[in-house]
Amino acid sequence: MASSSSKSSFFLLLVLATIIIIPSPNFRRVKAIPLFAKVDVEIINDLDDSGNDLTIHCKYKGDDRGVHTIAPGTRYMFKFTPSWIWRTVFHCNFTWVTDPQIHHFTIYDQFKVRDRFCRNCTWKIKDYVVGPCKYDRDTGDYDDCYPWG
Repeated sequence: MASSSSKSSFFLLLVLATIIIIPSPNFRRVKAIPLFAKVDVEIINDLDDSGNDLTIHCKYKGDDRGVHTIAPGTRYMFKFTPSWIWRTVFHCNFTWVTDPQIHHFTIYDQFKVRDRFCRNCTWKIKDYVVGPCKYDRDTGDYDDCYPWG
């Protein structure tokens, strides 16, 4: 007769296998990301004014990516490997000429659904009203926008 401990372990493994194998209805294309896969983050300056340079400063704990200024229509990119022990969260500050106020945004959060399966995370910074807009592979457009904060 099997012990209750082995029955519990078997049941837990069965539940975990079911969660992993059966895709969520919220995800149309779920892909597993290898444990040490690099993530590419791309930020595009899509501000309206031609002379409106975008200044970006992104960091995660001790990983400070420095301050970068990009012209309209250009991009800033960085790569990293998410931690498999700690939660990887990159916070960025954005400023531009016509709105020198600092705008904060979490550009990548390993535990948020929007970033969990993202290996190529591309964002457009449009203006202070819209907030950052992420590229949606299903629609082929930058229509997944989020408020600053």
